[in-house]
Amino acid sequence: MVRRSQRGDRKAFRRLYLELYGPVFRFVRNRVVVQADVEDLVSQVFFRLLESLQTIDPKRGSIVAYAVAVARRLVSDHHARHRFNLFDDGAAASIPDASLGPLDRLVSNEERDALRAEFAALPSDVRELLLLRFVDELRYADIAKVMELTEAGVRQRVSRVRRELRATWAARWDRRELVR
Repeated sequence: MVRRSQRGDRKAFRRLYLELYGPVFRFVRNRVVVQADVEDLVSQVFFRLLESLQTIDPKRGSIVAYAVAVARRLVSDHHARHRFNLFDDGAAASIPDASLGPLDRLVSNEERDALRAEFAALPSDVRELLLLRFVDELRYADIAKVMELTEAGVRQRVSRVRRELRATWAARWDRRELVR
């Protein structure tokens, strides 16, 4: 599709746009709070993609990874200009589950806050890795391209972080059960 788009095939570019829109939009939406900024950044990604279309070599990696890497740079620049920290902002708080009673909701909120604090305490590259994998749903190969790592390195890091988080939360639950 990239090669056909490079040759001026509008239908191929339209299909490429439709294929890339979901991953790019999810990536930006999960890192930018203001909807107008999300829309602006997504359009900038596609404008840059169109500008650089002739220089893209599909043999060097996935077009999804390329588009997300562009989005990553734009979001980083956006946050630098606005001095915004995704993990300190209250806008990302979840909506309470109406089926829970007040005590259950309080425990749920405490768990969410503890999880958010633990996530925010992770190194920024680890947070980014987890977001790319589990929120943006990128493949390991695409994450490797975006983060300039090997695919094996990405797989190892994700596995190690999951194991460490699982152990941390298991210990936390064991301590909670002792208090009850």
